[in-house]
Amino acid sequence: MEQTHIPLELAYELSLQALEAARMGDWERVQELTPQRDAQLRMGHPRDERSADIIRILIEHNAQLMDLADAARHEVNAQIQQQKYSHRALSAYIASSDQP
Repeated sequence: MEQTHIPLELAYELSLQALEAARMGDWERVQELTPQRDAQLRMGHPRDERSADIIRILIEHNAQLMDLADAARHEVNAQIQQQKYSHRALSAYIASSDQP
């Protein structure tokens, strides 16, 4: 049976969709697309230059996704730290206002 590039091309399309979703902050969509993309990658493909080119692009997309995920994680951590600081400040204010 002859292998085609179709699974890699579908993985490429799913990767583009995941990258766009990540740029929009739609991490649920990224989570939906990732297993679909991975399934296409496991289907096999010809060992030729076209496959190599697509795989290089997929690796770059993956690196971009990781960078976007890292930036989002840092943003969430910063928001959590700000929330903790605000909570401590509010608690201190409440505690000081309770005293006569």
